[in-house]
Amino acid sequence: MERCMRTRPHVSGVARVHKNRTHGITSSSCFFKRVQFQVVSPSRKNHVLARPPPLHPLPSQTDMSLRKLIPLADRILVQRILPKTQTAGGVFLPETKLDKPNEGKVIAVGAGGRKADGTLIPPSVKEGDTVLLPEYGGHTVKLGDEEYQLFRDEDLLGKFT
Repeated sequence: MERCMRTRPHVSGVARVHKNRTHGITSSSCFFKRVQFQVVSPSRKNHVLARPPPLHPLPSQTDMSLRKLIPLADRILVQRILPKTQTAGGVFLPETKLDKPNEGKVIAVGAGGRKADGTLIPPSVKEGDTVLLPEYGGHTVKLGDEEYQLFRDEDLLGKFT
């Protein structure tokens, strides 16, 4: 919805003026304090319409994926490796016949756990390792379009070499 900004002073704060031709009507547009104004009629140059400022959305999931999640303590961020959907012979398997993925790639590792006396226990895996995951458990985290799982170091079943 456009509203008239005729009473607002805009000449002194004009940053730039653009000339454009739309449907055979010449009009000018200018910017005042980061708001674009458009002169609708060449004969009525003091009648200016202001476009509403764009709505800035809240941080989207895509923005969330740009941030890196660093697990705390002995937690490990893992992305499950999806099983192959095609056999060696070229036959595509339906999703109902696929096993739940129990392998994952370590994306990020926390600093490690603490013993009762306060000494640090280093994590048993590092970033990039392929690990064997339990069938259930973990905390699901969705960053952007990707889905990750947070596990404790002691919950991981093994590490592939």
